[in-house]
Amino acid sequence: MPANSDIVKNFYDVVINQKNLDAIGDFLTEDFIHNGESRGIEGQKQIIQENFFDAFPDIKVNCDFFVCENDLVTVHNIWSGTHKGNFLGVPATGKHVEWRANAILQIKDGKIIKAWDENDFLTLFMQLGAFPKI
Repeated sequence: MPANSDIVKNFYDVVINQKNLDAIGDFLTEDFIHNGESRGIEGQKQIIQENFFDAFPDIKVNCDFFVCENDLVTVHNIWSGTHKGNFLGVPATGKHVEWRANAILQIKDGKIIKAWDENDFLTLFMQLGAFPKI
């Protein structure tokens, strides 16, 4: 069985960077929970498609580093993409953006069962012109 950090790294690479939503079941459990919300595989697929792939068709994520303990993997990510579709109510701007995120993922039987993440959407929205610069 791959190391827990490899499972997480491969999830981001295959599902996000390669835009292979059909492979999401290889990485998530059927009862997957995100930030306390029960989404399952299909719910998470929909969120990724609508909130990220539709808004940032060229989206990429770089896993900067991992910290692992028991069944938990923490990853610091750098996301980037060109804003070509609606993102959380902000119409396409055509701007290339970059933001950071931290996620904690719980692994069970070789798959991600839970995820908690925090995205620096303030920085993202500022780049989109949706919030004033501080």
